[in-house]
Amino acid sequence: MSTADLTLRAFTEAVASDAPTPGGGSAGAVAGALASALVAKVAAVCKRRADNGDPLLGDINAQATAHLSALFTLADRDADSYDIVVAAYRLPKATDSEKHARRQAVQQALRTATEVPLESAERCAEVIQLAEALTSLAHGPVVSDLEVARALARSSLASVSAIAQANLAELRDPAYVSETAARLDRLTALAQTGAAR
Repeated sequence: MSTADLTLRAFTEAVASDAPTPGGGSAGAVAGALASALVAKVAAVCKRRADNGDPLLGDINAQATAHLSALFTLADRDADSYDIVVAAYRLPKATDSEKHARRQAVQQALRTATEVPLESAERCAEVIQLAEALTSLAHGPVVSDLEVARALARSSLASVSAIAQANLAELRDPAYVSETAARLDRLTALAQTGAAR
């Protein structure tokens, strides 16, 4: 069953279990999905209240809704990718050829397990930018919803970036590690400041 189909209680109980997944990457992506939902809500409420029906509000709502769906998918992909990492580490290593095959499998699995939270981080960065775009348009009670959205998106971005960084530490491709670390640094700076980079 996909994360989006679980009740909130079922998902949190799964996270709290001693099973390897879902873990931090999935939890971070779900936090990003919640941030996206709040951005979509604020845009929808502002659009309903606006006399001129600012088209920017409809665009922000559509983009936030797309990120909401994508981040739920990424929560599942994160769990799946880590399950593959666990399976790779469990491969036999009795002979030199088995050790070589295991090393290759682990490296490939770790690379995939890095790409997923990296994509989540990029989505969250876009959600932060959508929230910023709403700042001057939001009024009344939804202002606090927007603040929660911004806080959740920043926290989510920082969280999934930490997962990606942990996987990078185990990778043996210096060029890929350097390039990906630089991307994560830029995204992490965005999480801390909320300003576009």
